[in-house]
Formats: sequence, C-alpha cells, structure tokens
Amino acid sequence: MKFPCQWGFILGLTILSCMAHSNDDFMHAEALWEENNFKDAITFYNKAIGSGKLNENELASSYYNVATFFFMNFKPEESIRIANEVLKIQPNHTGYLSLRALA
Repeated sequence: MKFPCQWGFILGLTILSCMAHSNDDFMHAEALWEENNFKDAITFYNKAIGSGKLNENELASSYYNVATFFFMNFKPEESIRIANEVLKIQPNHTGYLSLRALA
C-alpha cells in the first residue's frame, strides 16, 4: 500500500515527536542530576525508562544513575537489583560492576 507523500511526512513527524518526548525526559533527568537534584532526576529517569524509547546508552545511563541514587541513600538491595538491569544491557561495563560490588 502506498501512502501519499504528505501521509509519510506526517507519520514521520509523529514518530519523531514520540521519540523526542522520551529523550526530553532523559535530557531533563540528566540536567537535574548535574545540578545534584537527584530525587527529581530519578522521577524523570523512571519516566524515560518506562517510555521504552531510549537507546542502549541512554537506558544504561538511566539505570546506572537510579542505582547510584539508591546506593547513596543506603538502599543496597534496590541498588543491586537495578545495577543488574544495567548489566543485562552492558555486561562488561566496569562502573556498573563496581557499583554492584560496593552495594
């Protein structure tokens, strides 16, 4: 089935809009994290993770920062659980392995 050029353009914009929304959550979380506003950053990381639209590096970074947040707040079991999710995505990353070992 062929779509007129206008429909293809509209479909493409819709897909980009959905992708941008999840990246907005991730980018906002990253900015909050850099400002040491960890609690609010976690909210946006969780929204970005839940969107299912992050690339591998964004997803791993989101999980890693959430795991770090739980580690900093003396919740090692939760930190390990989340660090294990990171290791499913990037199993050889030494930072994630270190965090899990520390927790």
